Amino acid sequence: MKSKSFNILIEILNIIIYILNKNDFKIYDEENTDYYISKIGYSGLLDEIFFKVKERKK
Repeated sequence: MKSKSFNILIEILNIIIYILNKNDFKIYDEENTDYYISKIGYSGLLDEIFFKVKERKK
């Protein structure tokens, strides 16, 4: 079970990512620069942190 502090940390990271993306300051995948990070999440089933990406608009 995640703690309240952990949930807050994930929220803070997602807010930072949102602000960066909104201001066109995206964090791109080093190996596939057509994609940038859009969100961080947590899988309780796997007990792992993951991230989602969006494709760069051309």
